[in-house]
Amino acid sequence: MISKYSKKEIFEKNGYLVGKNLIERSEIIQCRREIKNLQTKADSLRKSDTSDTIENSDFQIEPFLEKLEKKRKSPILRKIENTQDHSSVFYELARHDSIVSIVEEILGPDILLFRSTLMLKPALHGSEHAFHQDASYWPMDPPTLVTVSIAIDESTRKNGCIKIIPESHVSELKQWGKIAVPPELKLPRSKNGNNQNEIYLPLLPGSALFFHSKLVHGSGPNKSIHPRNTALYTYFTPAVSYRPHNGTPSSRIFSVISGLKGAKFFEITAE
Repeated sequence: MISKYSKKEIFEKNGYLVGKNLIERSEIIQCRREIKNLQTKADSLRKSDTSDTIENSDFQIEPFLEKLEKKRKSPILRKIENTQDHSSVFYELARHDSIVSIVEEILGPDILLFRSTLMLKPALHGSEHAFHQDASYWPMDPPTLVTVSIAIDESTRKNGCIKIIPESHVSELKQWGKIAVPPELKLPRSKNGNNQNEIYLPLLPGSALFFHSKLVHGSGPNKSIHPRNTALYTYFTPAVSYRPHNGTPSSRIFSVISGLKGAKFFEITAE
């Protein structure tokens, strides 16, 4: 059934949009192989005697598993930041026509990349993520960024798929605290009291969730025997300003995804 509303209209009303079957199966298989390659890189970092160890790198270990970690040769990874710097496969995925064309419809022709991340919910260990708004943690203003969550593996309620509160992107930003939740902690109701409106968004591999940076969202723990790996990219336009936190650089250089007269990079300096 064809909607009478445009993707932009649906996104602006609900704060999110689901795109089905955007990435080919062969590309998803390539992504899975590349995740294994990145795991090998994490293994090397753990064995390294240099200052560039896994503890201070883009490779972040799954929390709350200290005892288990000590017994393992390979670290259990929670996420990998700046994937476009570590992998040509995930560099190209950020620029995939099927993804970028929808982002352009939402934001316009000039698109910058704010974030490239792999969220890894390992089988049986993937931690729960409490409700939060991404924009509360980011130094960008106005908070009108678009994140795309691409399912590399099937995403289900059992393995911790994303859950959202529709239309919550129109609410004010809140302070949410830490996102990762210890397995023994029972979460309270959402701070905005709207848990009754939450919906789960399972995705098949190759499908993607596009959501507003102010949308309240979270995810459950992975209690299944299967991993739930997701590629995340966050996009924005040059109309968004950079507001650095204390102690951070006064300017940042961002990759250009489309537009801006074909430039490869765009520098934003705080006012």
